[in-house]
Amino acid sequence: MTAGETDSQVVQSFAGTEQQQSEKVVDFWSEENFVNDRKIDQWKLDVRKIFDQLDSDGSGELDEVEFRTALKMMDIVLPIPVITFVFEAIDLDKSDEISFDEFVKFLSDDSKPLEFQAEYIAEFSTDNIGLELVLEEAHSGDESGDSHSAPSEKKNTRVFVANITDDETRNYVLPNSEVISIDNTPVCGMSAKTIKELIHEKIKRSEKPCQITFKKVSNAEKNKKMAQMGGLKMGDEDWLVLNAHIARRKLEHRVERLKRPKPLNVRTKHCPVGSPEENWWVWTHLTFEDETFSVLSNIIVTVITGLIFVSTLAYVLNTIPFFRQEPIFEQIEAFVSICFTVEYVARIITSRNAWIFFVDGMSMVDFLAIIPWWIQICFGSAGSGSILRVIRVIRLARVFRLLKTPFFVQFLNIFYITIMKSRSSGGLMLTILTLSVIIFASLVYFAEKGILDAITGENLRSDLAPSPFISIPASCWWCVVTMTTVGYGDMYPIETLGMVIATFTMLIGLFVIALPVVIVGENFTTTYNEHLERLETETRLKGLNEQKTYEQSVEHYLEEINQKINLASGIHWEYVPFFTAKDKREFVKENLDSRVKLQEILKLGPNCAHFFPESVQGYKLFVLYQFFGKDLLGQKEDKFEKVKKRLAAKVQLF
Repeated sequence: MTAGETDSQVVQSFAGTEQQQSEKVVDFWSEENFVNDRKIDQWKLDVRKIFDQLDSDGSGELDEVEFRTALKMMDIVLPIPVITFVFEAIDLDKSDEISFDEFVKFLSDDSKPLEFQAEYIAEFSTDNIGLELVLEEAHSGDESGDSHSAPSEKKNTRVFVANITDDETRNYVLPNSEVISIDNTPVCGMSAKTIKELIHEKIKRSEKPCQITFKKVSNAEKNKKMAQMGGLKMGDEDWLVLNAHIARRKLEHRVERLKRPKPLNVRTKHCPVGSPEENWWVWTHLTFEDETFSVLSNIIVTVITGLIFVSTLAYVLNTIPFFRQEPIFEQIEAFVSICFTVEYVARIITSRNAWIFFVDGMSMVDFLAIIPWWIQICFGSAGSGSILRVIRVIRLARVFRLLKTPFFVQFLNIFYITIMKSRSSGGLMLTILTLSVIIFASLVYFAEKGILDAITGENLRSDLAPSPFISIPASCWWCVVTMTTVGYGDMYPIETLGMVIATFTMLIGLFVIALPVVIVGENFTTTYNEHLERLETETRLKGLNEQKTYEQSVEHYLEEINQKINLASGIHWEYVPFFTAKDKREFVKENLDSRVKLQEILKLGPNCAHFFPESVQGYKLFVLYQFFGKDLLGQKEDKFEKVKKRLAAKVQLF
């Protein structure tokens, strides 16, 4: 069919018979619920015009280069290996050319989506190949792994493309492709660093381009979800930038994860590996260690916590002279120590590694809490009084065991986060305070050291009393006490110059101490408010789940967006939330707490930006509107929308 044929002839050629419609030649358009046949045929006419325009020899068919140009004219951006794969799938007669009818039939036949599974070659002339390679275990079911391999086989490693940083390279290399060989040199077993060095060496020693062979196997289930979501974004440069951004974050997340030890899938830090239903050691350890494990474990942890309070109170009351001779305190100490000993022994003998358990910080606290009583029982009063007093003081280490309980842990975390946020201000305060102490201590020393008395050999001040400012280090003590506004009164200046220096010392001390304290207080307030917001969010989500309305919440809607963005970029088995939990809380605080409310705001068009939370990054709000809000506006559709959707769904690779 040539370009001179009328529109009615083209429409008639696609009308077909009822039997042809049953073969899904036209049925594919009905998937989008279009009822206007004229509109459907207009789409085909637009595609036909492109085919006729690029048919240079008038044969009615396009070769691969012309087909690549046709896709570009339809604003369909696909890597060259995918275009070649699609072209070969359409060209069933192996004529190296495809007709318009073959292209439409390919899109219409949705009986079996294609799965990309092929090796392809890309050439590089410089060692800056624009690829970020990562070494990974080839688990069963990975995109380029063999899902039919025997379970007993040893897991192999593979090097795959985790991210593509160069726009030109993106046209020739597919994400998540496995590197097979470099100039026919197999790379199996090599690390990513070794492969990069090999590429550099090949390019350096040869004038010819370095040929790298890649292998790509699509994951049908994941790519089906991507196709449903990404068909309209084939030619969107902003979407490609977003994909590259998420892919980069996934790679950084994966590098950080690889630096950490491989998790053992245990409930507590020192718990043995195994199931508590099958392993008695695991059950015993969790019963004494994890209060959420069972009702019995909760009772044990509660009793131990109560004994900590009882033993601490008994230790404090025993220091009152009236109670010192009461035998009840010794009985309480014996009972508590025996209970702590039983609990400690049960945990250490059932731990994964007894030595690691023993030297652990919190476990050492438990040990110090019980050992003083046993030393006193074994040696009695044979030790000196000072040693026994030290041993009794060590018993107070039991108080630190409270830091292991969830109630105290959450507040300890708030304190820790506050300190970490305030490190810079704390360091600045210590630096300025140190300099100020040295300067003012030196000044007050020379102002208050007095005159040397030849008879006594001491420095006497104007009141004829020996000066307490005997050295600069001694003056530093006075300076610290003064700058922190404590003022013990054990040392003070009496000379006029000394009092002037003391005045400036106090004023400077107020500024040096007060300013960082304000910063620390602000950080604490921010951290504590975030903690309260997390608790409110947990309560809110719990209520939504109980009412079975979570799917209508804004949290679920933003999580769906996160899933779509992650599916379309980077390493599929890594997940990086684009909208974080904090972002979701900000939407809820702005009363955009449901899917419907947020979608109604998005329907306002560009004006929706005025209703978004200001604390959420502008780039995230741009993505929300640009890629997921415009779909709700009902704007004029792209005339090649059908082709993009069907091609993405058919190829099962985005």
